Amino acid sequence: MSYLGNREPPLDEVLDDPIVRLVMARDRLMPDDVKAYVDAVVRRLRREKRPAYLLVRSD
Repeated sequence: MSYLGNREPPLDEVLDDPIVRLVMARDRLMPDDVKAYVDAVVRRLRREKRPAYLLVRSD
């Protein structure tokens, strides 16, 4: 995974990272499950027309 400049890597690139894969395996997560969750959040944000930072919890 490379971070050139201030660019965020695409989700697929993050999910293909070997360390991320190890953490996901430890947590019993599959890449498709993570993608589905992220897609659901994106749909919710678009539907509510709210910026993502408003949904982040600090608890």
